[in-house]
Parts: sequence; C-alpha cells; structure tokens
Amino acid sequence: MKKIITLTLILLLLTGCKAKHLLIISDEKYPNLLEIYKINEKTTIYSEFAINYHSSKGIISLHDALANKNITIEEIIDKMELVNAINDGGSISFKYEVKMNNLANQNFYLVSCKKLNNEYSDDKLYQNENIYISSSKDSYSIFDYCEQT
Repeated sequence: MKKIITLTLILLLLTGCKAKHLLIISDEKYPNLLEIYKINEKTTIYSEFAINYHSSKGIISLHDALANKNITIEEIIDKMELVNAINDGGSISFKYEVKMNNLANQNFYLVSCKKLNNEYSDDKLYQNENIYISSSKDSYSIFDYCEQT
C-alpha cells in the first residue's frame, strides 16, 4: 500500500498537478480514484490518473482548468466521441483520442453517470450523478463506476 501511495505522489509531482486539489479515494473495487473537481453537491469528477488540460496559456491540471473556468465539463464532452449508453437512467460513456484535438496529451474514456435511485425519493432521483475518467473503457467496465453510491 505504501508503494501505491508513494508512486501516486511521484506521479503527481512529475505531472505538475497540485496535490492539494487531488483527494485519493480508496475502496476494494476502485482503488486510488482521484477526486479531480466538485461541480456541485450532486456531481464530482473522479479519475484513475492525474490529467492535464492543454489551454492556450499552457498545460494545467484539469482541476485548475475547471476551477478557473478555462473549460467546462460540457465543453470537454463536446470534444469527445460518444461510445455507449446504458439503460440505468441515462449513463453515457465517451472517448477522447489525442488525434481528435488538443484537449489533452493522452487518450481516455469518460462516463457521465445518471444511475436512477433504486428506491423512490423526492429529494434524490439519481443514485449517482458523478463523472469518472478512465484510461480504458474495459477498466472495471467503466459503467461499473455508476454503481457506486
């Protein structure tokens, strides 16, 4: 476990990401997810890796790009290709390839979860409205992230 934490910290230092913005979420099924940015009370962006955004001012962390309003999650999704959707309430996956545009310098997949709550609730229609970024669409099957509560 110490090796994983040490490697993660080294990766963060090498990529230039500010560690104060990245919280590592750990559980058995989804080890070491990084909390990239909290959009609102219902939606947080998580990633399997630190990701950088290529802006006109240079390369900055995705957290900083979103926090400084250099880009929105909607603009990111608009630059991606739709891959799949599932009948869980509206979860959709997208892929980004470097050759598509200059958004980032690595390929990745993104799932925007809209997993319906199993029990009816006036105040909580969706069980999970988070966004997850993965290096592979098959990594845990990216839609499995939407099963988290």
